[in-house]
Amino acid sequence: MSPRAAADEAPETPADPAEERPDVDEPAGRPIGELPREVVIDDVQAIRALAHEARLAALDELFGTHRIYNATELAAVCRVSPSSMSYHLRALEKYGFIRRAEHDGDGRSRYWQAAAMMLRLSGFGSSAHAKHAYANVQIQSLQKRISEEINRREQHVERPPTLYPIFSSGVLSLAPEKAEEFMRRLHELMEEYETTSERGGSGDDGDRRLHYFVSALEDHGLSEESGGSSSTDDRAA
Repeated sequence: MSPRAAADEAPETPADPAEERPDVDEPAGRPIGELPREVVIDDVQAIRALAHEARLAALDELFGTHRIYNATELAAVCRVSPSSMSYHLRALEKYGFIRRAEHDGDGRSRYWQAAAMMLRLSGFGSSAHAKHAYANVQIQSLQKRISEEINRREQHVERPPTLYPIFSSGVLSLAPEKAEEFMRRLHELMEEYETTSERGGSGDDGDRRLHYFVSALEDHGLSEESGGSSSTDDRAA
């Protein structure tokens, strides 16, 4: 997945929390078509470094559009000062999330790009603190977007002809093969449209920007008395 990528299970040999990830040593300004398919982040300190809303927003923009930005441009998107954005970008570069990029300009601005086409985080099991810090920032960002969308919709007197739910939640009780099929099709759908977005990530004014957050977790807390047949559907418009 791209910016806020799904986390894998911990690797067999967890990274040493005290060990810093080396700086990216590839040539700057690598063409988008030549970027690696994905960059895998498994360093505990690097994952902990993502526990900041501005950094996650910057990754969303860089990995979601694959445009080249300078700190001032990203600062406007992430709603922070250019100096703060420069600090966050250097931190993201340190752990290999992004890279410096050459740009035809006056040479006074430093430009940045995603280090790969997609980002994958791994090794959450090696640090509960890093895991919870990252998850909390993700959830807070989602909550903020949902609140903003609720307020935006309340300002419209007439309901648009097509108004999808702000979020949907529910419980599915499926046979093992159906559960596996659901997960596979869900991730294939995201992969399909992530690829389409990456190919057309030029920031054209006609594009519709969609922020999505997907989490499908197996329920390990059902009691034997419930029989595992619980099912609900809660959709917020």
